[in-house]
Amino acid sequence: MKISAIIATYNRRDALEQCIHTLFDQDLHKDQYEIVVVVDGSSDGTGEMLRSLKPAVDLVVIEQENRGKSAALNVAVKATTGEIVLIIDDDFLCDRALLSTHLALHQPDSRKLVFGRILSALQPSPSLAERRIHQGLESYYVRLESDPQIKWPEDAWAGPNCSMARRVFFDAGGTDEKEFPRRAEDSDLGLRLWKIGIQFQYEPRATATHRWVKSNRQYWADCEEDGASLFRLSRKHPETRPYWGFAGLASSAAWKKAAAKAVCSNLTIAKMTLGLLVTASERLAAFGWTQRIAARLFRACASLAELAGARREAGSWRALRSLYGRRLPVLLYHHVGTPTARTTWHSLTVTPAKFKRQMRWLRWRGYVGITPAQWLAWRAEGQPIPKKPVLITFDDAYADVAKYAFPILERYGHRAAVFVITGLMREGKTWEDLPVMTQDQVLEWAARGFEFGGHTRTHPELTAESLDNVAHEVRGSKEDLESAGLTPVSFAYPFGGFNEQVRQAVDGVFPIAFTCEEGVNDLRTDPLLVKRTMVATKDTLLDLELRLAFGRSAFYALRGRLRIRSRISRVWQSLLSRS
Repeated sequence: MKISAIIATYNRRDALEQCIHTLFDQDLHKDQYEIVVVVDGSSDGTGEMLRSLKPAVDLVVIEQENRGKSAALNVAVKATTGEIVLIIDDDFLCDRALLSTHLALHQPDSRKLVFGRILSALQPSPSLAERRIHQGLESYYVRLESDPQIKWPEDAWAGPNCSMARRVFFDAGGTDEKEFPRRAEDSDLGLRLWKIGIQFQYEPRATATHRWVKSNRQYWADCEEDGASLFRLSRKHPETRPYWGFAGLASSAAWKKAAAKAVCSNLTIAKMTLGLLVTASERLAAFGWTQRIAARLFRACASLAELAGARREAGSWRALRSLYGRRLPVLLYHHVGTPTARTTWHSLTVTPAKFKRQMRWLRWRGYVGITPAQWLAWRAEGQPIPKKPVLITFDDAYADVAKYAFPILERYGHRAAVFVITGLMREGKTWEDLPVMTQDQVLEWAARGFEFGGHTRTHPELTAESLDNVAHEVRGSKEDLESAGLTPVSFAYPFGGFNEQVRQAVDGVFPIAFTCEEGVNDLRTDPLLVKRTMVATKDTLLDLELRLAFGRSAFYALRGRLRIRSRISRVWQSLLSRS
């Protein structure tokens, strides 16, 4: 026996009967494959129908009490005798060459998962759910065929029309019956297979056709269960959260978040609202000119259903936001100290008194200063961080930052990150005519909880450098910090300048890097392009509050424009007086 097709089924007798006949008619010799069906507590006569069949191929039928799809798949694989296992859903119609195509791609000792194309069969008058399923499948496979490069995590799944060696299934631990009894078991299994080094391969010639056999209301119910499963998936694999739809929760418009919270905080209200949306979309779909509106309403219904399911699983809106909804404003400072004749850039200097007021304001507003490592741990591992985190960063590592800023930060319970020009730190030189921290100072404050990252060795404009020099500056700054006894994880682009080549040079050296582009960060933010907003010399507490809320200060920009207009006006008046 070379390959085993497995099916887990529940109360879909008619659909299963059509599916299984397409498996009987495969182009493989009958002694080369088998079919294993696990009937998971069906009450519609599925077992009787299967036992009445007399196929030439081996058909194994196992009936059990209803335990969910995951349990049924585990039972099915244990019952197989083939070297390769192919998962099939009971509402599929299989191409005649499906099994042989999968089998041909597996060699002895295969350590790969092969997934084929799922076609969508639309009825003459497709429902909104059918259309949505069809569009989703089409866009997915169009992407794969235009760019066959397998991507994580969207291609790391092990569901219908996926095949693997039987032992590979067990190496990954099979499907998770406890966390994913009925949905998302394919995503969880795929992620675990990826983590143990299984190669994923897309084969467009291995085709099976999916037939939608549920109503719009059933689709809505499935979306709710998908939302709950997605929450569990995010808890188990927190590194995948940036790729799911809930990752945008933090940066959604305020009215959208308020509406979603109002609907999803009460499940009864959620069901009533979703029911009205489904009814409205179904009515609108009956008319050609309103079908686009109906489709949008239905998509909104599906999104709300998923959100309601996730909120139900989380137990509260607060718990849901703690997993997906943290926003991170990043404040950029340079010099904190008293301006002197040696101060080159007065606009980059914040006095200690003003800095103290700002840090006191942060604490009063409930913000807590964290480090880049803490943000990475929340993003990749789901480690807890404060409800209102803020990242306070300092470029260039001026000695005055250690003298004035660090004691103030300690007093108000904030951590921070400092980006070091490592060539100057080692040689005890100055930058912009101001002394920088020595290695001893860096080590002292690192031991007290402050984080130090790379800012290159000599502070060049990286976008104007050769690739070799960029690599030398970036990697060299990390090596310098490591040789001093630190473990740096963060980097700041000098002058905020970067391009794709510079980004690639940082990738693999530092897991997080900071730009000077303004904005607030969330799960979806590229960790190598983290946004920051610079706190200016003349910033007020209103400016600071705007930077925390929006990642920029419109008030500061307005003042700048007014100053420019004032200068133009003075020049114009001067010209008029001379004439």
